[in-house]
Amino acid sequence: MAKATKKNGRRKPKRRFAKSSITREAAINGAIKCFLELGYSRSSTIEIAKMAKISRGAMIYHFPTKKDLLSAALAHINTQRIQQFADAIRTETKRPDRELDMTGVDVYWKYVNSPMSIAYTELLMASRTDKQLARLIRSSTKKFEQSFREIVQEVFPEWANKGELLDLALALVQFMLEGMALNRYVHAEGSTREKLRDYLKKSLADIYADAMDLKSKSPEG
Repeated sequence: MAKATKKNGRRKPKRRFAKSSITREAAINGAIKCFLELGYSRSSTIEIAKMAKISRGAMIYHFPTKKDLLSAALAHINTQRIQQFADAIRTETKRPDRELDMTGVDVYWKYVNSPMSIAYTELLMASRTDKQLARLIRSSTKKFEQSFREIVQEVFPEWANKGELLDLALALVQFMLEGMALNRYVHAEGSTREKLRDYLKKSLADIYADAMDLKSKSPEG
């Protein structure tokens, strides 16, 4: 009997840890769902606990302050954003014609309209008047952009070592498509967005051509 008790005693911490991990994950997912459905301004800790289907006390145990919860939610959002983009771009760019048709533009467009990207955009817009949130956004965005750059160089090796022209291409894709994603709420015309994506692809092809031209003229080229 004593042996069984000892054996059970070793298992209890594992069960408690598993339950604690589930509760923590539920709180993070509940926060993200609130950002999507209610918006940041209405996402109080009470509403988040309701959305997560956990007690407010359980949530506060894991995240004593809203800043703690926001930080964890942002980290989760950015991890998912990077993973979703990486998975999609690696799948699409296996085609041999990927460089010619600028597949990455279409992948990124789908990506900026995904729930995780929309949740991030909600927080980004709210950070304009929330200094605490703005600091969290700046930190998380810096990490995201570094990972984004690394993935692009991995799946598009022809863009590696292009220096400032690579930075220009990445900024053009990011700013243009993210801006288009925001404007779709007031401009519903899909054909205009399609024309803009085609123009973006042409601009990227021009930037790439400039990069190759510079390489051919360099002493090492």
